[in-house]
Parts: sequence; C-alpha cells; structure tokens
Amino acid sequence: MNYQITHRTTYRYYGRVSLCHNEARLLPRETSRQFVEESALEVLPVPALRRERTDFFGNRVVNFSVQDIHQTLEVTARSRVTVAPRPSLTDTPSPGWEEVVCLVRDLPELGAMEARQYTLESPFIRPNAALAAYARPSFTAGRPLLEAVLELNRRIFKEFTYDPQFSTLATPLSQVLEERRGVCQDFAHLAIGCL
Repeated sequence: MNYQITHRTTYRYYGRVSLCHNEARLLPRETSRQFVEESALEVLPVPALRRERTDFFGNRVVNFSVQDIHQTLEVTARSRVTVAPRPSLTDTPSPGWEEVVCLVRDLPELGAMEARQYTLESPFIRPNAALAAYARPSFTAGRPLLEAVLELNRRIFKEFTYDPQFSTLATPLSQVLEERRGVCQDFAHLAIGCL
C-alpha cells in the first residue's frame, strides 16, 4: 500500500516571540514493512539551527531553533511511504504469557534486557492493583501472550469511550480506568500499564 502523508502544525503565539527551540518526530522511519520513498520537514520561518538525529528507539528526530522575531510557526512534514501487508497474527504461535514474563525478567541475553526496559514505571504509567485487576480476565493461566494481548486490546476498544474533551496529558491513568473514557494516548497507556 502506498501513502502520501502531509502533517501540518501551526502555532500562533499571543504576541511576538524572538526565540523558540523545538523537537519534531514527524518523519517516518524505515522498518521491515515500511519503506520511505521520500520525506521532508519544512519549518517557517526558516530555523537558524537545524539538526536531524535518530533517537534511542530508532525514530527520526529533527531539532530546530528559530531565532528571529515571529508570531506564527508552521511545521509541515510531507512523506511518501510504501507499507507491506502485515502477516496474520491469528496464525502466529505464541508462548504462554507467564513464560514470557520469566524470560524477560530472568534472561541475561540482549533481547530480554531490551524488552525489560519496557516493564519499568514511567511518569504516566505506574503499576498498581487496579491495572492488574483490569488485566486479569485477559491473562488467564497458560494463555498464549499474543492471544491475551489481542483480547485486552479488544476489551479496551469495547469498554472505553473515545472522548477528546475528557483528558489532558496530565490526566491520571487511574481516572481513565475509573471513568472508562479518554483518547488514544490514554488507551495506549492503559494497555501498557496492564502489561
């Protein structure tokens, strides 16, 4: 499948500003299924400083600094990508979730250590009893990990209401879980917290 993607963000300041430092993650990266034909990031006014790097997770990051007086900043990303079809997950063999927990926790191999970092707390996700209770029906004893995760995602989709007025970046995950509403980032945090 071929895609042409344009993403434009416009900042309009209340007054004139003389300096802004920014970090954008708007350019797609190559993966085993995604091929970037072309991509570009345009910033107006033109930045005095601009640098592209790859972050720890392999994402393309553009740092830029506008050092002229301006009242509007416009950032436009344009990309053309080709995405190969995803293999069916329903036919993919998967170990039991308990086995994966032990492997990630105990193995000294690089792959397990890389996976282990995703089990740590973050400012937005702190493991707690309420998250464990919500996850429990999906993670029954001996259930294959992939099957459990897919079922957890289906439950979140069915049991929660998308409500863009409900949350902000600072809304605690406990409130999202209690009120069963939020936006995409809330549902992603919920799924990660349940894992």
